[in-house]
Amino acid sequence: MEKLKKYPLFNKWTLVIVLFSFIQALCLIHHGDDLYWFQGSSYNNIFSSNSDNSRYFTNIITYLISSNSLCRIIIYTIFLSSLFIIIAKIVNGTHLKSFFGYSFSFISFLLIPCPYYANVFNWMSGFTNYVISMVFIFLYLWFVYPILNGRDPKYSKWFAIYTFLLGFLGSFCVEHVSIYNFIFGLFIILYSYKIYKKVFLPNITYIISVIIALILMFSNSTYSGVLADDPTRSDLRSFEFSFSDLSMKLYTEIIPLFAKKFWFIHLLIAFSLYIIYSKLDKSSFSKEKKRYSNISMIWICLSVSVWKP
Repeated sequence: MEKLKKYPLFNKWTLVIVLFSFIQALCLIHHGDDLYWFQGSSYNNIFSSNSDNSRYFTNIITYLISSNSLCRIIIYTIFLSSLFIIIAKIVNGTHLKSFFGYSFSFISFLLIPCPYYANVFNWMSGFTNYVISMVFIFLYLWFVYPILNGRDPKYSKWFAIYTFLLGFLGSFCVEHVSIYNFIFGLFIILYSYKIYKKVFLPNITYIISVIIALILMFSNSTYSGVLADDPTRSDLRSFEFSFSDLSMKLYTEIIPLFAKKFWFIHLLIAFSLYIIYSKLDKSSFSKEKKRYSNISMIWICLSVSVWKP
């Protein structure tokens, strides 16, 4: 036990998280697409040209956890625990105690609306697509945290291989996450060049692997068929870009599930905005600018605190 405590990821909070994740894994049951993977799927179907998507990495994981109970428990426990721990490490940074990060991570998990919780954490197919992809995203964010925090990172010469694998596998989880990986990877490169006047090799290998994965993913005829409104493909999934579609998503899912049920979060946001504003140095403001800024801040706080769609 004493030897394990020397490792930075090991503490009593990680043990609690692993135990919680293990219990969660024991409670999973097959439903929806899980039954497809459990009854009739195989590795050949995953890489077939007739497959419904190119989520090759998570499709393999889904097949494993749907068909093998031991794999399900091990994989689910590892990835759910990793999600908690990585988020906690990012939140803690270098200034906060461990308890804060783990508390934030766990409370955020408990505040997930029930429909999303059921479709992501209690559904095997949803878990592999969305939780595993988030683990890869937060893991890369943890790796580049020193860059974003103003510290020149010291990467080992082998670290570029890790980021290549991270970007490659993380971009075969779900389509919109693959696109996000590219955008975030490009941002890190541009940010590094702007701040440090150089680009780090692990960030280059990351975005290269993401680009390769994107090309392989979207070369599947399924996506070209959806884009061309092929009747044999368009009933499975679709591309939505219009403002009306985004608005419908916002008012039918995001607001009812995330805003209405958590009114206290809006109060907390308003209070946080006030604290930030109160600590702002306003000594250089003119009398008129100070008056307008105070009025604007009052309206912002009132709008956030009383807004309830």
